[in-house]
Amino acid sequence: MPARLLILLLAVVLVACGGAATTGTVEWRDLDVTLPAGWEVYQARSDLLAASDGGFADLQEDGSVPDQPEDPDDNDVVALQFTWEPRTTAADWRALVEEAGGTVESDESTTVGGVPATSLVFSWVTNNVPTRERVVLVPSRELVLLFQPVPVQGQTTGPQVYLDKAEQFDAVLGSIRFGAPVE
Repeated sequence: MPARLLILLLAVVLVACGGAATTGTVEWRDLDVTLPAGWEVYQARSDLLAASDGGFADLQEDGSVPDQPEDPDDNDVVALQFTWEPRTTAADWRALVEEAGGTVESDESTTVGGVPATSLVFSWVTNNVPTRERVVLVPSRELVLLFQPVPVQGQTTGPQVYLDKAEQFDAVLGSIRFGAPVE
């Protein structure tokens, strides 16, 4: 299951997505979330909400980003995916990171919208691009939130992009409000 989840999440980042872009407060499933200024929702369906701080509304059908900078390290786009993942656990993600040769940098209990959660920060290499990512799991809501720099072939600054944008992710987490669970 974790490998399938990773493939799904990376595919979401790398393929063209339909639907209207949205900024500000967004309602999805049983939660409301406020996106930072300039962020856009690039895909929304019953099991996935995906947002970014730029570029995804204009992805090409082959998954390429139009007007990519000549220097891959000039790409500082990050994406956030909310996925409904029944029965996915922090242990699944720890195993996935280990199997991929990554390193779990932090593993902490936290809360999201007043609900217990687990936050994992990890580093690994995706398509020969070093990156740092954060996943937050909210088991009682069967919710997984993944925050990641968008890997561009040849980029080496992914871990720094993560650090530069981490405050925005923290603000998104702090804005989440849950309603009644969706059946």
